[in-house]
Amino acid sequence: MKEVSIGIFSDIHGNLNALRQVLKYFRSKNVDAVFHLGDVICMGPRPAECMDMLLCATNLTCILGNHDKDYLNDNTTPPLLSHVSREHKEFTFNLLGERYKDAVSRFPALVVQNYNGLSVAFLHYAFARPSDKQRDKRAVFRPIEFDPSTEKLDEMFADIPADMIFFGHQHSPCEGVGRKIYCNVGSAGCFKQSMTRGAILHVDREGNPTVEKFAVPYDREATLAEMDALEVPSADFIKEFYFSVD
Repeated sequence: MKEVSIGIFSDIHGNLNALRQVLKYFRSKNVDAVFHLGDVICMGPRPAECMDMLLCATNLTCILGNHDKDYLNDNTTPPLLSHVSREHKEFTFNLLGERYKDAVSRFPALVVQNYNGLSVAFLHYAFARPSDKQRDKRAVFRPIEFDPSTEKLDEMFADIPADMIFFGHQHSPCEGVGRKIYCNVGSAGCFKQSMTRGAILHVDREGNPTVEKFAVPYDREATLAEMDALEVPSADFIKEFYFSVD
């Protein structure tokens, strides 16, 4: 067995400038594999280009996010608890057309890998419960828990068969150690600083994990300017709401 390094990031949300930099960082670190934990599209101005870059990358797995699934199913009506307008989703889906649907249909909702005896799960978020589906029949994930306790994380991910769980969806990062080890890496594409971010999981020969978090600069102002130049619907709201998180 050898030591393993896994690159992890999430929620790039159509931000091509951020995506270029995070993938460049992973290449510089010679990671063994990369996982993007869902939501390639919406918010940012370059969803098709982000799809192209991720689908062409080697040793990279895209996990299915809620916006990716909405594109797959032509769901432009915002689900409950969403702040993304119908007009924005229609704009994004029109940019993508039909050409990415086959690839997105193969995005797994959950991947569990074994690294030197350590089982690690990669998913977008905790899956919807029956009560969530009663409230919104299209629900794929639970409502977001902001600043969840360790006990809440244990409950949310109780059914995931892994020692360690990486997830996204809630754009601000969090972590905890309970029955399992939890790490939300935060959004790489919607972040209030001119940085993109993620993590590298190092697993030594004995199966001991170390998480190295990172943030690297990218041209955030160019991304925001592209949103205006391309007349992205709801751009002002998205910049104020989604590009202002920690």
